Amino acid sequence: MNKMVVVWVAIVALLTLKSFQRPAYAVGLYMMTFFVHPSFWWWGDIVEGYRWNLFAGILLLATLVMTKDTGPPLLQPPTRTNAARILLFMAINAIIVHLLVAANPDSSFGWLVIRMKFILLFFMLQYAIRDETDFRIVGMAIALGIGYIGYEATVNDRGHFNGGRLEGIGAAGVQSANQLASLLVTAVPLATTVMFATAKKWHKGVVILCCALSFNVILLCNSRGAFLGVLAAGVIFMVMATGPAKKQATKVLGLALLGTFLLLGDPEIIQRFMTTFSADTERDSSAQSRIIFWSAAGRMLADHPYGSGGNSFSEGIGWKYMHGGVEPGDTRAIHNGFITEATDWGVQGIAIALLFILAVWRTSWKGRKLAIAAGDANGVMIFACISASLTAWAVSSIFGDYLNDEWGFWTAAIAYAYLRLYMTQAAAKAVPAPAPVVHTGVVLQPAHRSFAS
Repeated sequence: MNKMVVVWVAIVALLTLKSFQRPAYAVGLYMMTFFVHPSFWWWGDIVEGYRWNLFAGILLLATLVMTKDTGPPLLQPPTRTNAARILLFMAINAIIVHLLVAANPDSSFGWLVIRMKFILLFFMLQYAIRDETDFRIVGMAIALGIGYIGYEATVNDRGHFNGGRLEGIGAAGVQSANQLASLLVTAVPLATTVMFATAKKWHKGVVILCCALSFNVILLCNSRGAFLGVLAAGVIFMVMATGPAKKQATKVLGLALLGTFLLLGDPEIIQRFMTTFSADTERDSSAQSRIIFWSAAGRMLADHPYGSGGNSFSEGIGWKYMHGGVEPGDTRAIHNGFITEATDWGVQGIAIALLFILAVWRTSWKGRKLAIAAGDANGVMIFACISASLTAWAVSSIFGDYLNDEWGFWTAAIAYAYLRLYMTQAAAKAVPAPAPVVHTGVVLQPAHRSFAS
């Protein structure tokens, strides 16, 4: 048996055992089976047939149930936030659209199940992150996951180039260079939060190395959407990381710019990026085809404003709106997450999705204000990184169907979980918790403050 398989199985076993002590390790296992799924790597043939990612998700749910009465209490249940209420409407809307107007019920049902899985994952991640140690475990798991992808592509030369873009490397549910780039530009800021949540230098060193390797993969993927996502995330990061964090933010941005300059050795990357802003006569075929598909999707939405079910453009009725005698099955993805959300789940569906993004953004903004008021530079940096992640995911989704991918739900869950941790710590520092008062057999505990955003 390959040594790498032995190591991989041993890590799975270790994390499984530790999950029963701390469910955050089950999140770590989930991230490992996502980023380092055996079916995507040269060593995984022996064990690739197993549903490792599903196993990790079930394990996470099971350990959360088994340990629900242990560990520090949550300041507020994750089910009582505005984001939770919005996700409830998202789920109800998806079910109604699927049952009533799905153009291809079989395909739509698959996407409906995936949507429900990601909503459940949003809650499970929050329940698993109960203290700073849990937060670091989850962040480090993401860092090591993207670091492994970066190591295989950069050091071991895995994958191949097609049209100047790195292909042949993926993760669970990630099939193309554009999708991989969207995943990484979202995950890198999330991984970076570990640097500001720990005092251990070796933790910081591991995160920096993993982020550098994965950032190189982003450049090799040569994705316009990812490049725009990086630029927008950088702007948002600097807007958020002010006050006591301004000095740290300047250093981080300077390091990122230096790394970009050193890694940016392929002139095709800049050339491809610049075609985004070219006139119609200069725009390359990839950019031009996106506009054609976006226009067709717009006509489809005008005829079906309440949606047509999951994946309804590429596997439903999208072909009817393409000019030039396109036959059923000849169309492909719209390559715009926001338009896809609208054609799949209706104008009400995209409105719900935008409200969800706004709720997560407000959560990060509130956490930033609390950290600035407390003079906590590290806290400001963490919320700035989460905001950068949210921005990178949303912007990259303009050029690809990534709005319904799970890394956006990771970002949302981590934002809410960290704000909950931060407010718990702030309350503990401000007012020491009094001892319970016992009166006629009733135990009175101090009330907790709501933080729904």
